[in-house]
Amino acid sequence: MKVGVVGAGGVGGYFGARLAQAGNEVCVVARGQHLAAIREHGLRIRSVKGDASVAVTASENPAEIGPCDVVLLCVKSYDTEHAAAQRGPLLSHGAAVVSLQNGIENEEWIAASVGSDRVIGGAAFIFSSIIEPGVIEHTGGPARLIVGELNSKPSDRVERLLETLQGAGIDAEIAADIRVVLWTKFAFICATAGMTAATRLPLRDICNCPESFDMLARVIDEVV
Repeated sequence: MKVGVVGAGGVGGYFGARLAQAGNEVCVVARGQHLAAIREHGLRIRSVKGDASVAVTASENPAEIGPCDVVLLCVKSYDTEHAAAQRGPLLSHGAAVVSLQNGIENEEWIAASVGSDRVIGGAAFIFSSIIEPGVIEHTGGPARLIVGELNSKPSDRVERLLETLQGAGIDAEIAADIRVVLWTKFAFICATAGMTAATRLPLRDICNCPESFDMLARVIDEVV
């Protein structure tokens, strides 16, 4: 499978590298020093599940990459609309865009640019980030992907995507309802991000204090 990765950071860089390691043709859209390092040294990951260094096609211009079978959109949510609008050259006939982002509106924003029939929902569960140009560090989490059609119906393209992900050794599954997965993750992120920012404490300390743990639970309840 030819996989385009838009946003080769902690999420896109890690899963893109694993897909390339398994023999898929992976092409990443990157820029600046990150792009230069990937071109010179390949895309490198340092991971609790094993390190890897893989050769990928890297460009700042999607037109240089050309049509892909699937595009993983992994930019921050505030860049979604701009990124989706620039992805035309990556979308071959029938190609899908898979959002692997935090939040519950990204799929609608992408659909406004590429059409709802091109969009697959997704959620990534991993702790990873860029630690230096061209290098992704995966420090924990299950490194898991959950994907699914927005209408919750089975489809051949999601089955093919699942087969490709699992063939790369990625823990992946198809959701019965991807929107439930997205909202569940969103509720957790709202609570943990809000509480760690408000208290300036790590989650461990918040959970070990009965008062702050109660507040964490109440934030989740409010989102739900």
